[in-house]
Amino acid sequence: MQISGYNQAQTNASNMIERIANLPKEIFQAQMDTSEKLMKLAVQQNIQAQTGKERLLDTIA
Repeated sequence: MQISGYNQAQTNASNMIERIANLPKEIFQAQMDTSEKLMKLAVQQNIQAQTGKERLLDTIA
């Protein structure tokens, strides 16, 4: 039982280290997603400001 518990603790530690190691990648991805969304909103807002109250899809089509 002690060996099994040791293996479980080692597996948990390995999983925790892997998750911590992946944090910079996850943070970078979240920043990229947020930047992309903000850029799309800015473009949409700019187009709507130039065209009035028309729907964006009507303007593009």
